[in-house]
Amino acid sequence: MSTLDTDFDLCADAVLTLNAGSSSLKFALFCDGNDEPLYNGLVDRIGPDAHIRIHDHQGRDVPAVQGGLESHEDAFQRIIEVLGLNRERRQLSA
Repeated sequence: MSTLDTDFDLCADAVLTLNAGSSSLKFALFCDGNDEPLYNGLVDRIGPDAHIRIHDHQGRDVPAVQGGLESHEDAFQRIIEVLGLNRERRQLSA
């Protein structure tokens, strides 16, 4: 089990915030009303050369596959996959 799995499993209530720019998508995942995000990051240069950066609450990098994000929808799906929000037991409050 990864640190990402352990951290998120301790969340009773999770909120994902998004901020979309013309070629970027910023995000943060908050847990249980905490002011500091559990994970945050940025998808930059959306398109064939997209770059994704994700950091945990301790500032450590979370590995993510780079490139191949042609749209904001593709970027959002990659974020969901990396954070594990597409798993059956995971649910966002907002």
